This record gives sequence, structure tokens and C-alpha cells, in this order.
Amino acid sequence: MTETRFNHLPLCERPMPAAEIIKDMHMDDMSGAQLAEAIGVSASTISRMLSGKSALTPELAIKIAAHTGGSPVVWMRIETEYRLAIAQLETDVSGIKPRELIEA
Repeated sequence: MTETRFNHLPLCERPMPAAEIIKDMHMDDMSGAQLAEAIGVSASTISRMLSGKSALTPELAIKIAAHTGGSPVVWMRIETEYRLAIAQLETDVSGIKPRELIEA
């Protein structure tokens, strides 16, 4: 899943979905079905996450972290930063007037 919306950014600054990092770091010797079995979820759940059809959930982050030795908080931060970056590109706020602050 190559994200082209962020090609204007240097590679080290491009947001990535957590699933992409999970694939790169932990799935060289393991299939999605094997990961699913190892963490006790359905193969379709892992397939949807790895293909970008569904986001990483807190429950999956906890289970993947337990299996890989990582932190579920880190996985969720990575996913949240990616989803927020997408939303910032796709959300039109041009018609929203900023609230005026009243000085006391």
C-alpha cells in the first residue's frame, strides 16, 4: 500500500499506517494468517488491516504488541498520526470562521 498523497514530503517525514510498519518489521517470515493465529484473531481481520481496508484498532495494537514485544501505545500513535494526516488533506475547513478571542 504505497501512499502517494505524501510524496511531496521527505521520506522520513511521510506518515505511514501502522500496518505498513508491521509488515516491514515483523512479517518477513510470517504470513497474515500466521500472525492472526498467533494473536487469536481471524485471518480476515489481519488481511483487512494489512491491506488498508480497516484501521489498526486498540485491541489489535495490544495483541500485536504482546506478540512482537512492542508497545500498543506506539502502534496507536503511528496509526492516529497517519489517519489525522489523511483527514487534514481531505477535510475542507475553508468555510469555517475562526473564533475570535476576547482579551480580558
